[in-house]
Amino acid sequence: MLSTSQQKKQSDQGDSPKNQSTQQNKKSQSHNNTNDISQNYQALQSQQQFQSQSQQQTTNNPEQQIQMQDLIQCMRDCDMKILSSYLELYLKENNKVQPEELYAQLLYDFIQEVKTADQEDKIWFIREFIVNKNIDINYKNKQDDNKTILMQACSQGFLQVIDVLAQIPSINFNSTDKFGRNALFYVVASKNGDNVDVANLLLSNKVNLGTLYQNKNKTQQLSLLHMSILNDHEEIAKTIIEQANEQYINLQIKETGETALHLTVLQKNEDLIQLLSQKNANFEIKNNKNQTPQDLAKDDDKLINFIQQLKEEKKQQQQQKQNQDTHQTFSTQGIQNKQDEQKNQSQKLTNVPLQLQEQNFSDQFNNSKNSNKQQNDQINQQQQSEKDKQFTEQSDENLNQNKQEEDYDTKNEKDNQISNQNVQSEENNLNTQQNANIQQNIQKNNTEKDNIQQNDILEQKIKIQNHEQHNKLNKNQQSDFNSDENFQDNLVQKQSKKNLENQNPNEEKIKNIQLTNTDTQTQSANKGEFLDCSDDLKQLCQSNLILQDPTQYNDDEEETEKYVRMKTFIQSSSLCKHLDQEIYEFQQINEDFLKQNKPKFDELITLITQSIQKKIKCQVQIFGSYATQLCLTWSDIDLVVSHNQSSLKNQDTLAEIEQILKEQSFVKQIKRIPTASVPVIKVICTSEYLEKKIDITVSEGTHLGSECVKLVNSFLKEYKPLKPLVLVLKQLMFSSNLYDTYQGGISSYSLTLLIVTFLQLTITEWKRSALDSKVILYTVKLSKKGSPEWNLEYRYSQFDELHKQLKKLYSGMPHLPGKSLFKVTEDAQLDERRLKLQDYLRTLISRPDIFNSDSLKQFLQLDKYASEAIVNPPKLLAETSGFNHGVRDFFYESNKGALFILSGDMNVGSRVDAYMTNTKMPWEKEAPQTLVSVGALECWVRVKGESEFKFERVWTKIYPLQGICLYWDSDNNQVFVGLDEGQLNVIKVAADVDFLRYEDILDEKVHDKRVMGVFHHSLTNSTYTISEDKSLRTVVDGKVQNKITQSNSGLTSIYGDSEYKRLFVSNRSGHVFIYDISSGVPVQLNCVQTSEKGAIRSLQVDTLKNYFFTGGFDDGEIGVFQLEKPGREKFVKQTASFKGKTNIRFIEWSSSRMEIYVGTKDGTVTVWDVRQAQPIYVLKAHSKDITKLQWMEDKKILITTSKEKVIKFWKLPAEWRLKDVVEKENQEYEEEQRVKNYNRRNQNIQNANEDSDEDDLLGWHKDV
Repeated sequence: MLSTSQQKKQSDQGDSPKNQSTQQNKKSQSHNNTNDISQNYQALQSQQQFQSQSQQQTTNNPEQQIQMQDLIQCMRDCDMKILSSYLELYLKENNKVQPEELYAQLLYDFIQEVKTADQEDKIWFIREFIVNKNIDINYKNKQDDNKTILMQACSQGFLQVIDVLAQIPSINFNSTDKFGRNALFYVVASKNGDNVDVANLLLSNKVNLGTLYQNKNKTQQLSLLHMSILNDHEEIAKTIIEQANEQYINLQIKETGETALHLTVLQKNEDLIQLLSQKNANFEIKNNKNQTPQDLAKDDDKLINFIQQLKEEKKQQQQQKQNQDTHQTFSTQGIQNKQDEQKNQSQKLTNVPLQLQEQNFSDQFNNSKNSNKQQNDQINQQQQSEKDKQFTEQSDENLNQNKQEEDYDTKNEKDNQISNQNVQSEENNLNTQQNANIQQNIQKNNTEKDNIQQNDILEQKIKIQNHEQHNKLNKNQQSDFNSDENFQDNLVQKQSKKNLENQNPNEEKIKNIQLTNTDTQTQSANKGEFLDCSDDLKQLCQSNLILQDPTQYNDDEEETEKYVRMKTFIQSSSLCKHLDQEIYEFQQINEDFLKQNKPKFDELITLITQSIQKKIKCQVQIFGSYATQLCLTWSDIDLVVSHNQSSLKNQDTLAEIEQILKEQSFVKQIKRIPTASVPVIKVICTSEYLEKKIDITVSEGTHLGSECVKLVNSFLKEYKPLKPLVLVLKQLMFSSNLYDTYQGGISSYSLTLLIVTFLQLTITEWKRSALDSKVILYTVKLSKKGSPEWNLEYRYSQFDELHKQLKKLYSGMPHLPGKSLFKVTEDAQLDERRLKLQDYLRTLISRPDIFNSDSLKQFLQLDKYASEAIVNPPKLLAETSGFNHGVRDFFYESNKGALFILSGDMNVGSRVDAYMTNTKMPWEKEAPQTLVSVGALECWVRVKGESEFKFERVWTKIYPLQGICLYWDSDNNQVFVGLDEGQLNVIKVAADVDFLRYEDILDEKVHDKRVMGVFHHSLTNSTYTISEDKSLRTVVDGKVQNKITQSNSGLTSIYGDSEYKRLFVSNRSGHVFIYDISSGVPVQLNCVQTSEKGAIRSLQVDTLKNYFFTGGFDDGEIGVFQLEKPGREKFVKQTASFKGKTNIRFIEWSSSRMEIYVGTKDGTVTVWDVRQAQPIYVLKAHSKDITKLQWMEDKKILITTSKEKVIKFWKLPAEWRLKDVVEKENQEYEEEQRVKNYNRRNQNIQNANEDSDEDDLLGWHKDV
C-alpha cells in the first residue's frame, strides 16, 4: 500500500498521463514499498525480455520504452527507488547516452520546475540525487544557450538549491554561457527569489565580476553592475560597487556609451550615486549622445545640486590628498633624523654593564619601604619630565606643520622659485629644532641614566618574582592563556609602568580571576522553579518545567576545573552553538539516508554472500564503517571472506570471487587489485543499488576487521560525541582529498582512534560517567477544575517526538528549542531551554485544533487524569466494504436507495501487472471480459427488509484506467465518471428496475490529462469538466463545444449551482473562478484570490446563505467567503479563515448546523463550528487518506470513505456538549457568583461600620 507521503503526492499532483505503457509506470512513482518496487522492476524486466524475443513486434513500438518525461515525473514525485530503476532501463535502451550527462540533464530540467522555496521534499531529493549520482555538475545545456545547472538555479532565485550546489567542490562558479554570462548575471537579471542572498553566496565563492554580456549581434555589452542597476537590484549593486575597482566602475555600455553613473542618475538613486562617487566614478565621461551624468539630470534641480555637491567634495578630497602627499615629503627628512637620534640614545642605554645592573638590583631591594617610596617618587618625576618633554616637542612639531601648511597654501599663488625658498626655509627650521633637541638630550643623559637603569632593574625584578606565578597560572589555566609567556610578561611590564606602589600588583588580580572561574565552575546546573500558565484546562492551568538535580562529582578538582572550563567555553560561544547545530543536522541527514537505504544495502550484501557461498565454502562478514554505522553516503561497504582451507591462496580466491561476481546482474563494474598491500576486489553496483561501492578482501587468519569493529563499537558506547565528530571529520577529509591512504591521506579507522584519543585526554572518567548517568527531566504540572493535580516528567527527546508528530498534521507550528550535540548542563542554558519549552507548550494548548489532537492528549495524559467526557461523540451506524479497490469517490442516492462507488487500484505493482495484461499487440483481438481492473464503478442497492444502510452489489463496470471523480444526475439517472488520461464515461442506469441494468452513453477523451471534476446541468444538457491540463471544457452531445484556459495551474475542484446557474472552479494557485452558465457557455463573473498557499483541494457552496468554502491542501487553511445575492457575484469578501490540519482532502458543509467537516490525509475528520471559529471534535474515521465526505442534511448523517475499501455512516449528535457537563458548569458559575455577592455585601457592611465609628470619634453625631 502507499505510504502517507506518497499518497499525498498521488492525490495532490496526480498521475501524469503518457503513451499507454508509461502511463501506468508513472502512476507507480509515488510508491515507497520495497516489495512493490521489486514487482515493478521485475515486470518491466520481463517485458524487456519479451521484447528481445520478438524484435519485430516490439522494437517498432516506442510506447513500451522509458522516456525522458517518465524520469522527470519520477523526480517530481521525489522517489529515488523508482527513478533508479527507470534510469537503468533507460540507459540500457539508449547505450550511447552517457550517465553523467543524463543525470545532469534531469537535474537541470527538475530545477527549472522547483520555483518556490517551500518545497522541502524536493530540496532533500536534490541533495540525495547529487550525493548518489555521478553528475557532471558543470554540464551545459546546448539547447538552452549553454546554461549550466547553477545558472538555471540562479535564474529561479532559488537559494536553497544554490546552497546545495555550492557545496560541491568541483563546481565552476565562473562558467559562462553562449553570451558570456556567468551565474551572477542570471541573479541580477531575475526578478524571483532571494536575489540578495543568492548574490552574496556567489560573491563569497569569488565569482568573476569582470565577465561581460554580449548579445547575438555583439552590439550590446553589459557588465554585472549595469545589469543590477537596470533591474533595480540596489543591494546587489552596492555589493558589486564595494568590490569593484575604478576601471570597472567607469566601464561603458557598448551600445549607448553609458556608465553605471549614467544609469543611476537616470533612476535618480542618490545612494548609488554617492557610493559610485566614493569609488572614483568619473562625472565627466560622456555617452554616445555626448551627455555627462549631470546632463541627464537637467530636469531635476535637486539632483543637479546633489551631483554638484558630490563633485565639489570629490575635488576637495583630491586637493587634500595632494596636500598630504606634499606634507609627507616635507617632513620625511625630519622624521628620519629624529628616529636616528632615538636609536643612538637607545644604543647608549643598552651598553650599561650587567654587573652594575646586578649591584643596583641587590642594593635597591635590600632597602626599607621608605627607600622604595623614594625610588617610586623619582621614577614618577622622571616620567612626568619625559611627558613634559614629549608634549613640548609635539607642540613644536605641530607649530612647524601648521607653518608648513600655510606656506604651501600660498605656494600655489607664487612661482616655483618662491616655493623652493619656502621649502628650504622649512628644512632649515626643522634641522635647527632637531639640533636643539639632540643637545638637550645629551645634557640630560647623565642625570637620567641612573633613574632609567633603576626603572629597568625594578621591572626585571618584578618579572623574576612573577615567573613562578606565571608558570603556575599556565598550569592551572592553560585554556585561558594558551602557554603564551610573552603575553604574561608584557602584561607585567605594563602594570609596573602604570603603578609601582606594590612590588607585585598582578598577584591580586590573578587570584581574583581564579576565584571567579572557581565560582563559575561550582555553580549548580539546575533550578526548581514553577511557572504558572492558566487556570483553565484548555490552557493547562499550570505548566511548570523543573530540572532534576544531577549527582555532583568532586573526585579530582584539577581535572574538574579543566573540563568545566572547556565545556563552558564551548557552550557559551554563539559560533560554537551554530557549529553544534550544523553538526547535529549533518548527522541527522546522514542517518536518514542510511535508514532509508539500509534495506537495499542489506539486500545487496545478502546477494553477494549467497553468490560467493554457492561456489566457495567460506564465511562473509561485514567490517568497516558500515558495520559500525559510521558510514557516509559515499562510503563503501567492506566485506571479508574467510575460509578454513589452507591450500587456497588469497590471490586464487580473489580471482575466483571476481569471476563469480562478474556474472551477477547487480554488478556494474568490477576490478581486482592484487598488488595492494591487502589484495582487494572493488565492485560498483548498478543504479538499482545506488551504484554502491563494495570492497572485498580475503582473510588468512590475520585479518582484524571484526576485532576493530568491536573496539570501535565499545568506543561509540562510551563516548557519545564520537559519532558526530567522526562523521563530520570524515566528510572534511573527503572534501579535502585527504581520505585515500595511498594518496597520503588518513584512513577512517586511524581518524576514529585520533578522535578517541582527544576525547580521552579531554573528558575524564568521572565526567563521562556523569554525562551518561545524568538525565535532565522537565516536569509539567497540570490541574483541572474539580480534579486533583497531576505531574508528568519528560525528557527533551519526548518533546521533540511530539513536535515531529504534530508538524506532520498542522501548519504554523510554534518553534521548538533546537537540539544540541553536547548535553546542556549549565544553569543559564537549562533555564533558557525550560522557559522556551514552557512557551512552546502554552502555544500548543492555546490552539484549539492542536489541543484536541490525539497526540497532545496522549502527551498530557488527559484520558487518564481528566477522563470526564465533555462532548457527545458521533455514533457509527454501519459500514459497507468489499469493493474492488480503494474508494476514490462515491455518491449515495438516499431517495432511491442506490450507492455508487468509484474505486481505483492504489498498489503500484498490481497496476503495472494490469497494464502488461491489458496491453494488446496489433494482431491480438480485444477481449473486454479479460481486462484486469485498474479502476471500477460499482452499483450497490439497499437490501429490502434490512436496515437502511445495508447494501448489496448489483453490477460492476471495470476500467483499464484509474477512476478519479464521479457525478450523479438524479433527474436523468446518469452517472458521469472522470478517468485518468482525460477520459469521460457517461452511463445510463435503469432506476425503474432496481438499478439492475446500465448502458454506456458516452466514452470519449475530452482532456489531455486526468479529469478532476464533473458537473452536468440538466436544463441546458451541458456537461462541464475540469482537468489538470488547466482547462474548463463544455461537452454537449459527446463533443467538446467550448474550452476555457484562464488558470495558470491545474484545476482541482468544481461545484455546480443548478438553481442560480453558476459554476465554481478552484485551482492549485489558490484561485476560485465563478462562471455564469445560464446560456450553456461559461462566462466568467469573478476570480477570487484566496489566502490559501497552494492548491485548493476541495470547494463547497451554500446557495441558500450565499457562502462558499475552500480547503487548502498545503497549509490546511479553511476559508469562508460571503457572496452578494445572485447577479452580484463580483462582490465577494472573506469573512473568516481557520488554520487546521494540513493536507486537506475534502470538506463538507452543514447549513443547518453551521459546521464544516474537514477530511485530511491522516484519516481524521475535524468538525469546525463556524460561529465560534473552533474545532468541536476530531473523529478518527479511517486509517488512510480521506477521499470523500457526504452530508445528509435531513438525517444528520455524515458518510465518510478513504483509500481503504470501506464506507462508514456516522450519526452526529444533536448537541455536542453533554447536558450534565453544561449543568455542572452552570452550577459552578452560579456558586461563584453567590460567593462574590456574599463577599461584596460583607465588604459594604464593613465599610459602613468603619464610617460610623469615625463619625463617633469626631463627634459629628448629636442627639436631637
